[in-house]
Amino acid sequence: MFQTVEKHHGRVEVRTIRVFPVPEHRNGWSGVRQWCEVETQVTYRGKTTSGHSYAITSLSPEQASPQQLLALHRGHWQVEVWHWHKDTLLREDASTLHKGNTPHVVAAIRNFTLSFIKNNLKMKPKEGREFLFNNLEYIRNTIKI
Repeated sequence: MFQTVEKHHGRVEVRTIRVFPVPEHRNGWSGVRQWCEVETQVTYRGKTTSGHSYAITSLSPEQASPQQLLALHRGHWQVEVWHWHKDTLLREDASTLHKGNTPHVVAAIRNFTLSFIKNNLKMKPKEGREFLFNNLEYIRNTIKI
């Protein structure tokens, strides 16, 4: 078991991971070495919400401690949030571009856009998108188009 407590933006987030070995004789997925339960409790303005998620891994206990598994789990959700922004703000899943290199080029533009908003504008994705869409001259002057 491992637990983290983080305090930021007026919230207290407690994450607890419990890791279990996978029984030798099991039906189903081969290669699974550990499974874990992650409990998240977030307290904000006096209200606490909680959730549970579960994961399996082919990493052995020697390869990944509970602390490392919790970090991997947290990293996975950061990737999911990135994809969520690409879909909800930049409409990636609605794209009808499917031929040649076009999907890869447009995906790179979406990635650049989100990175630019985060790293250069220091804005949240939604407000950064609105800023860029309403200030095309800023884009031309900033990236020298």
